[in-house]
Amino acid sequence: MRMDDAPADRKPQSHSRLSTSACPEAYKVPEYVLLVLRGNTRAVVGFLSNHPQVSKVIYPELESHPDHALVKRLLPKGAGAVFSFEIKGGRPAGRKFIESLRVFSHLANVGDAKSLVIHPATTTHYRMSDADLVKSGITAGTVRLSIGLESSADLIEDLDRALNVAAKQAAAKP
Repeated sequence: MRMDDAPADRKPQSHSRLSTSACPEAYKVPEYVLLVLRGNTRAVVGFLSNHPQVSKVIYPELESHPDHALVKRLLPKGAGAVFSFEIKGGRPAGRKFIESLRVFSHLANVGDAKSLVIHPATTTHYRMSDADLVKSGITAGTVRLSIGLESSADLIEDLDRALNVAAKQAAAKP
């Protein structure tokens, strides 16, 4: 059956607003889930923003983000649970960081109930040179996180351990 032939109540709807009230009932996320996601994300962003192994956190709720004012206006309850950060040490540190995580799942998709992580320079963009990565808007140290519903303390502990392992490996190399 083509979509044009589907009954009116089964056709996809286009949405021009960012509010969950614009979504069909089946796609609404309970407010308590959003509260947990926002809280977890803010806790992780705060942790990473102060970690010595992290050179930059890219999240629109941070005042340093170029779209901060826009996000405050359009999303007054807060931004989403997907963001990026830059790990010091490039590809080797990114790879070791990913390999050292225990709570985060290493997957390229986002928006799951579990926390996900990907290091593009060693996965989706592995064939690109560091210069080409920069041209595409990322670096060899870019790590993308999709924060889930686990305990924020467990997520932070996992990230801290993996960042420290990556830093030790970088320090051990001549």
